[in-house]
Amino acid sequence: MADGHKWLLGPEGLALFYCARNRLERLRVLEYGWRSVESPEAFHRRGQALAPGARRFECGSPNMLGIHALSASLSLFEELGMPQLSGLLMQKVGRLLELLGALETVQILSPLDPARQSGIISLTVSGMDAPALQARLLRYGVLCAARDGRLRFSPHFYTPQAQLEYAVECLGRAPSDPE
Repeated sequence: MADGHKWLLGPEGLALFYCARNRLERLRVLEYGWRSVESPEAFHRRGQALAPGARRFECGSPNMLGIHALSASLSLFEELGMPQLSGLLMQKVGRLLELLGALETVQILSPLDPARQSGIISLTVSGMDAPALQARLLRYGVLCAARDGRLRFSPHFYTPQAQLEYAVECLGRAPSDPE
């Protein structure tokens, strides 16, 4: 199961789900609708059997706009190739970790071992509350998240190098900026 937005670059409101065919019957349908039954166009027939296969989990009308947008995104991933995209992402993460490591007030909480890294970098800044820091960075146009007392950066493969450098520059001056 994966949501279609964020890392997959699709719109919100759409997700991907895979289930091995031989396990499908073990899943319970919790929500029924016109698309989840055997004959969805036979509105007059009550008590229809569930549709065979995965369609039994489609309780409403398909999000066609979302489907086409996610399809375009996944096509881009396929065209560029996941090894290349993963390599680009990890280059961004590596560079961001290098820049952040040069700031004395920053404590990086994410794994530094490349084998354990992801596209998300969590950190704290000495003497700074994460939500307040996030608000200051937002004033500079730097997007990040404040989660569980930590600041979180999550660049993607397409994030320009200059944007990473700008974000760290702003992070470095944020603690001394007036509120």
